[in-house]
Amino acid sequence: MRVGQTVLFAGGTYQDEKTGRPVRRLTPPSFRSHHQYFYLNMWTPDSKRVLISSNREDGCYRHYLVEIETGEAVCLTDAEELGHHFGELAHDGSHFLYVTGPELRRRSLADLTEETVYVQPEPWTGRSVYYGATASHARAVMVEMHRDDVVPAKTGWDAFPKQFEARPRCRLVELDLASGEARVIHEDRCWLGHPNYRPDGRTIMFCHEGPWDRVDSRIWFVDPDGSNLREGRRRERAPGELAERWGHEYWLADSSHAAYVYFPERYGVDGTLRFLDPETLTEEVVMPVPPCSHFLSNRENTHVVCDGEAGLSDDLYLLDLATKTSAELCRHGSSMKPYIDPRTGRANTQEAHPHPCFSPDGRRVVFTSDREGEPAVYVVEM
Repeated sequence: MRVGQTVLFAGGTYQDEKTGRPVRRLTPPSFRSHHQYFYLNMWTPDSKRVLISSNREDGCYRHYLVEIETGEAVCLTDAEELGHHFGELAHDGSHFLYVTGPELRRRSLADLTEETVYVQPEPWTGRSVYYGATASHARAVMVEMHRDDVVPAKTGWDAFPKQFEARPRCRLVELDLASGEARVIHEDRCWLGHPNYRPDGRTIMFCHEGPWDRVDSRIWFVDPDGSNLREGRRRERAPGELAERWGHEYWLADSSHAAYVYFPERYGVDGTLRFLDPETLTEEVVMPVPPCSHFLSNRENTHVVCDGEAGLSDDLYLLDLATKTSAELCRHGSSMKPYIDPRTGRANTQEAHPHPCFSPDGRRVVFTSDREGEPAVYVVEM
């Protein structure tokens, strides 16, 4: 399919069986579709369109910008090695960033022209470009892994502990998206992940990746020039079977704090939402939460949406930060299981994760579910 070609995704609407809220399925469950990774900006400024990825027709994943009300979509990419969870729209709607193999590209949404803004150098090509950008898309940060240290996944999560144990050579690369100038600001013999630029550009957050009960400390901060490396939160107990665990960190839109979920002993049990000041490293316990996995705040930081962890809950929840209460938003019904790409044979652990995300106006939440067949994209009205 050509870039710029328009297509129509056959959707449908229903009332949620638990809350009665209207839900729209944007894509059919006969092929695989999903939106972007949960903390990336995937909505247009007017909240009318959302960036998704789909392998419709020929099994090749492409990015599409889909109109919520009509299902009409424009194809934005046609690349064999698409990083189909890592497209991000500019907050002003002017362009979007996307990944193909070792390249980070930028495409204008006005005339669909594109340019390559970064290419990973050898031997730091162990995984596709893995990035996070400032709100203005002026700068980005990327995690790179040495190609000789990659542990390939066969079925999905089988490689997760093995990659952690391999202690791969990783580095953080900071990029000026205007000039293309890149610099290495941090290197470690440790699996690094979740590169996430503070929206205002003052701080970079990243994680020590691996099983949450086994990593030394999950959340880390560093200044954009590589100075002032600091551990975000220290363990109160040593790693182990009943160790505390925390993660799925993200920035609040106003750049004031990082947010994450914390479990004292077991994943999904007795969790609390927490905020962390990146300067003072002061932690705030915000409120107890349902048995959920991924959390994300709205732009005003008045509400948080989260997805129930498979086997514990199959609902989306809405957290009210003023009243410290939570309520069911709708049923997501997703298995959250890994999927194998039939074209490449590669395992993908994220394809059926709901990853709920607010629209800019706070009136909609997009999520992914395989409740009706293959993973499909849904939008629930608030």
